[in-house]
Amino acid sequence: KPSISIVPALGYTLVSKFAVVLAGNVVFRTGPKSRVSTIVASSSFTQNKQFTLPLESNIWTKNNSYNFVGDFRFYKYPLSTYGLGSNSNIQHEDPMDYSYIRIYETILRHIKGNLYAGAGYIIDDHWDVTDVGAYHGYAAYGKTPHSMASGFTLNALYDSRDNEINPFRGNLVTLQYRDNFKAIGSTTSWGSLIIDARKYINFPQGSGNVLALWSF
Repeated sequence: KPSISIVPALGYTLVSKFAVVLAGNVVFRTGPKSRVSTIVASSSFTQNKQFTLPLESNIWTKNNSYNFVGDFRFYKYPLSTYGLGSNSNIQHEDPMDYSYIRIYETILRHIKGNLYAGAGYIIDDHWDVTDVGAYHGYAAYGKTPHSMASGFTLNALYDSRDNEINPFRGNLVTLQYRDNFKAIGSTTSWGSLIIDARKYINFPQGSGNVLALWSF
């Protein structure tokens, strides 16, 4: 049976000031031998009028033949920037605003053992991008009110963790090659390669402690 958790929260950061958050997740298995599947979502509204709504899913089919990985987000996120580099000045505030939607979906097929490979389609869409400050440092990087990255991915996954939610031992390595094309909506054509490697060590052996190493 699925396990459902819902947690309301209050928080404060310098970026958001006070924030009200409602977060929840669903944990389940699609079969007696399937890996743990999760759906995680949260919604937050801040004193700075920032709104976020992310939803992430990691669903394993029966007998772990396929893994469906999704990442969907909507942001309305006014935020000040101060430029880049060591010469940035806290007095040179440049308030910005934008709306953002992300649609990522990847399908991975079992190859052998803990190895999976597959492909996906992803979209990052920013619109209504504005800056209203006196310094307009954003313009130096190619100011545009709208930009989209739309492309395909090739993915690989190696996962030998004993538990995806609370691992005590094992390794995780993911690779994602992304290629964005103007022909399918991208503002510009570009590519990226992301490698995510993690190792979990129960230390000392038999204790409740975990030494986690992460390279990204």
